[in-house]
Amino acid sequence: MGVSFDNDLNYYMVTEHVQRGSLYKILHEEKIKLEDEKAFRLAKQIATSLHYLHSKEILHCDLKS
Repeated sequence: MGVSFDNDLNYYMVTEHVQRGSLYKILHEEKIKLEDEKAFRLAKQIATSLHYLHSKEILHCDLKS
């Protein structure tokens, strides 16, 4: 993982490849139902990640399920 920006102050974030695809695909296309505990863990991980980004004054503007 890493981040970068260019001279125009465009920010780029490189993340790991997720083998099963996006969370959107799993939830909406494959129609997999998450147990409450797993959904809570995912939500907590996402919130923790966003909190970290915000603490570094990085705003994520394209969050999707």
